[in-house]
Amino acid sequence: MKNTYNRTMQSTTIAIDSIWFKHTIHSRKRSAQRAVCDSMIEIALMYGTEFLRQGLVFHVLGNKNIPGNIAANERKRYKNLVVVTDKSNEIITTYKNRNPFKYIKMKSKKLCKREKNYQHNH
Repeated sequence: MKNTYNRTMQSTTIAIDSIWFKHTIHSRKRSAQRAVCDSMIEIALMYGTEFLRQGLVFHVLGNKNIPGNIAANERKRYKNLVVVTDKSNEIITTYKNRNPFKYIKMKSKKLCKREKNYQHNH
């Protein structure tokens, strides 16, 4: 029997400036494993720097992007948080990285060159 990945949406959504972001099952699972709550995701989506890479939007919340109303003892939890969304506003995953700006800037803008060649050959 073939194992298929079900991308059914959880009922959880986050609204930012009248834009609704929906969690995938994967993002809900990963955010729970990584102790990233919805309020942290909301802050990253509102204040994070956006990078368009590989058909995805990376919202990076660096130390300079964290709003001033976040308590000093909480800032560490928000620092270097990355929320990955697709262009249809689905939250794909969340993670933290020591240097997310460098890591994401190094990613290619397209997923891979083989994908382009594959489309032309088939």
